[in-house]
Amino acid sequence: MLSEQPDFRSSYRYFGWGYPLELTDRVEIEAGFLFGTLYMENTSVLVDDPDSVFEESEFAASLYGRVSLNLTSRISCAFDARHTSVYFFKRTAFTDLSLGISYQFQTPDWLIEVLK
Repeated sequence: MLSEQPDFRSSYRYFGWGYPLELTDRVEIEAGFLFGTLYMENTSVLVDDPDSVFEESEFAASLYGRVSLNLTSRISCAFDARHTSVYFFKRTAFTDLSLGISYQFQTPDWLIEVLK
């Protein structure tokens, strides 16, 4: 039986810029770009051939958009779309879609003191 998990890990390390635009007091949109590297490493424990173990890091670039809706003064909902191109020997592209809910709360005084 094949595993449903990939036998490698990847992380996208990037920096970027985005510009938010407040449409109303409840709705905000943002668009921007990201540049960085997509780092991958083999995590398979079944690999006996040392030549098949790999670590790889390739240049990647993304364009993204976000729509945020403030439901209350503390709760908001956001939808993000990001299209990423990774420049391997052949360019590979993928798109991520995400939906999230955030809740803002007051930082406790004891935590503020610890962080100082």
